[in-house]
Amino acid sequence: MRKLFDLFVKLLSDVKPEFKRYLYKKIDWSAQYLLITGAKSVGKTTMVLQYVDENLYLDESILYIELDNFYFVNNSLAALTESFVTNNGKLLILDNIHKYADFDKELIEISKKYTNLKMILIGPSVKEYDDLINALVIKEKYELKKMSFREYINLEKGTNFEAISYEDIINEHLRIAKEIVNVVLPSSLFTNYLTYGVYPWGEAEKLYEYKLLKTISSVIEEELLFSQNIDSKNIVKIKELVYLLATDSSYKPNISKLSENISATRGTILQYLDYLNRARVLNLLKVEPNSSYLAKPEMVFFNNSNLLLAFNPSIDELELFKTFFFNQVSGSEILSYAREADFMVNERDLFSIMKDAQYNMDEKKKIFIVENMNIGYENRIPIWLFGFLY
Repeated sequence: MRKLFDLFVKLLSDVKPEFKRYLYKKIDWSAQYLLITGAKSVGKTTMVLQYVDENLYLDESILYIELDNFYFVNNSLAALTESFVTNNGKLLILDNIHKYADFDKELIEISKKYTNLKMILIGPSVKEYDDLINALVIKEKYELKKMSFREYINLEKGTNFEAISYEDIINEHLRIAKEIVNVVLPSSLFTNYLTYGVYPWGEAEKLYEYKLLKTISSVIEEELLFSQNIDSKNIVKIKELVYLLATDSSYKPNISKLSENISATRGTILQYLDYLNRARVLNLLKVEPNSSYLAKPEMVFFNNSNLLLAFNPSIDELELFKTFFFNQVSGSEILSYAREADFMVNERDLFSIMKDAQYNMDEKKKIFIVENMNIGYENRIPIWLFGFLY
């Protein structure tokens, strides 16, 4: 136990408090049980350690441990918790919970036995946690999304821009854009963000693509394997599917062709697409957004522009902007497929992402001017502004 605590202290010593993700202020840290999920490498662990470092007195009443630690080869989580509570333990922070067999059942038993123990649980977004949430009466599951364009600007320029609501962007975009442009020119940072700004790594640019592709491989090879009990033989097929989608510039999935190419049934392809969507590798655009995984998506996008460029550096610029829009808007609003535009948002607003500012279109449609535009006009909204939603 002492070695585990010493490792925790070392991890805390490396925490940098200067930049905090958007979710930090939204979490009710006083709750007895917290469940924080998200894609790999978006900063979940760092955010929790920042909270501990800045707000709690560090002693052995607090312990952080990853559940894939070798400690659990010969020790159970139940035994660890018993020893921890016996020694006046108060807060247990458990990371990579999906890598511990039957973690939900054991955590439920622990919560019943130690009713005063607080727990912060950290895991991937691809995993289902319904049983755990219901049993522990977790009021809210927090998901940390990838870094927004607003966060990227704040990180790079030391600014302190706050998030802007969707309705304000639609109705007040001219005023809002002018206020932002008076401080910084977003268009000058936008290309960099699309290429290497989605993950809060602070890495040298030349290592960014390498680390990104390694991260996605890890998501497929580990998170899907542990979270969905997928046979390891099928992991290769999922990676093949990702590659085929990356090289298809139409974004309209031909399920029959994909099924033939990787030797899998139609139902299996749709299930894999659903897994990759929940793992935040892909974004699926459907007519009915909350429909079953068996409902074929009309279009398939990569989750973010960084990932798309890593797989397909020669991608058309317009498709890159569509990927950005989907990624930034889907975090707070409901996107669905529309034949007469690129996207429908909240079953109400039609959006077409275009390069030509003078394109004539029904005024109910919102047009993004995507080339070097800092301030829009009328229903022409700069696409970068939707990076301020969170």
